[in-house]
Amino acid sequence: MKVRTSDILYVRKVRENEALGQDRDGPIDAPRNAAVIVLRDNSKGRIVTPVSFETVMERQGFVDIGANRFVPVGNVEELNSSPEEFEGKRYRVVWLKGYSGVLSSMVALHVLEGRLLDAQRKQDRLDEQAAMAERVKKKLLSRVRMPKMKVPVGMHQISHFGLEMAA
Repeated sequence: MKVRTSDILYVRKVRENEALGQDRDGPIDAPRNAAVIVLRDNSKGRIVTPVSFETVMERQGFVDIGANRFVPVGNVEELNSSPEEFEGKRYRVVWLKGYSGVLSSMVALHVLEGRLLDAQRKQDRLDEQAAMAERVKKKLLSRVRMPKMKVPVGMHQISHFGLEMAA
């Protein structure tokens, strides 16, 4: 199944106590440190991947919003604070592009903003590397190919490699 970045609500890591057990969304049939991709569409649910969480994190820039949730940087539209609620606590709200709901976080807003900038820089580096790889690939494919030359038979069977002439 192909998953677009825009379909991902967040990614989380299977913890030690959840491995091959239960979590809030149901059974997890994966070892610890596997990645769980939670999709925006509730009818599709989530994908428990056999891929390690670290591998998923290397492929794209993610913003750590706390509570073991990592949002793709391309999906974050805005970060802001809610008004004071629940005994003076302020929740940070992550608005997502093309999503009617929000994700809340208890991480301080300035920390979230810093994490967002770091994730954007990482995503920019990954995009630059991909563009450079594409340019190299294009250049290699556009090179004029040299015709294969036939190696003359018997030339490689020279005895003593010319050492008798040096004596």
